[in-house]
Amino acid sequence: MPMRSFALASLLLLSVTGCLGRLTTGQPPVYFELSYERTAPQCTGARQGALRIWPFSASAPYDREEMIILKPSRKVRFSPHFRWIASPGAMIADKLTRDLAGSSPFAQVVAAANASAFGVQMSGHVHEFVWEDLGNENHQARLDVQISVWSEEPERHVLLQKHYRLASDRFRSGSAEQFAEVMSRLVAELSTRLREDLCSGELQVSSSRLQVDRSCRLLALCRAPGMNVSGRTTGPGSSSRSSD
Repeated sequence: MPMRSFALASLLLLSVTGCLGRLTTGQPPVYFELSYERTAPQCTGARQGALRIWPFSASAPYDREEMIILKPSRKVRFSPHFRWIASPGAMIADKLTRDLAGSSPFAQVVAAANASAFGVQMSGHVHEFVWEDLGNENHQARLDVQISVWSEEPERHVLLQKHYRLASDRFRSGSAEQFAEVMSRLVAELSTRLREDLCSGELQVSSSRLQVDRSCRLLALCRAPGMNVSGRTTGPGSSSRSSD
């Protein structure tokens, strides 16, 4: 009898433990990535020089991998189950590195991990990367990124500094799959606009030095926010904000 009682008690304990395990173990997270096909614009003229792209920083709470929903009350909610494969800044920098390598004024485009010295650099800051709940079952994706391109040689000066603010149409669906699809389209649009700005004139890069053609057809270089008449500025962190 004692042995039988012990066996029954052991089976009961295992059963209770198994139930508790199923109750306390949450579902594994589901990861999403930005996915879109690379498209032109194609830059005209010879591609020269090299560009190094640094990982983009982000304002809180957009520096996390969790998907973020902005409620009508303006409260931020983090998804406990749906996540991005990396932070928004890292994903955007990765996509821009890929896209600019295929179409840009630069012969070589590399990520910051490359140890080679480059005279032209790019970085950015994510101000907003969110799926907004507008109420009445309406949702909208919003993306706000500031991008800076600067030259380190012969001395540091800003070549392009611009805010890119994009918003999707309104959608009735509020699913994670919808968010990933819509945000991918916004990042694709960001990439297209950036390449159009970089390709709108001629960049002449040689010996790690960037020169602008005398006609100054690249408006982003001629009129970069924060530049004085000589084209010099205090650096890529100027506070100027511009929009399309």
